[in-house]
Amino acid sequence: MNNNELENRDSDNVLTDIETKMLKRFNWGAFLISPIWSLMYGQWVWVLILSITLYFTWFTGLSLIFLVIFYVLSIILGKKAFRIAWKKYRKENCSVQDLVKIESRWIIRGLILHLLVVLSRLGAILGEYQRYLYTMK
Repeated sequence: MNNNELENRDSDNVLTDIETKMLKRFNWGAFLISPIWSLMYGQWVWVLILSITLYFTWFTGLSLIFLVIFYVLSIILGKKAFRIAWKKYRKENCSVQDLVKIESRWIIRGLILHLLVVLSRLGAILGEYQRYLYTMK
């Protein structure tokens, strides 16, 4: 290996096969809390689209359709998220292994927030059901 190849190997532009595979992994944190993840990484188009679908999911009669659209978009973001995050952290001289550690924290945050949202939705549904039963008496 000549010096030029060695310099290219050490540069930020060349990744090992393992690092490339790590960047192609699915990012569960970005999937679970995609609007917040997008906001933190400056992905404004994703923030806008996901926020609009969430609005229509929560406040319109077409909630199921927009919920499906939201999750399809979240899956797409989850597939692209490691590459998006790498573009940000590469500038800060962060390694791919460090990026994976950072993104694993997003998974924990995502699980907690996703669970809270599901529980709040379940509480709202049960509240409506209880109100329905009360009006039936």
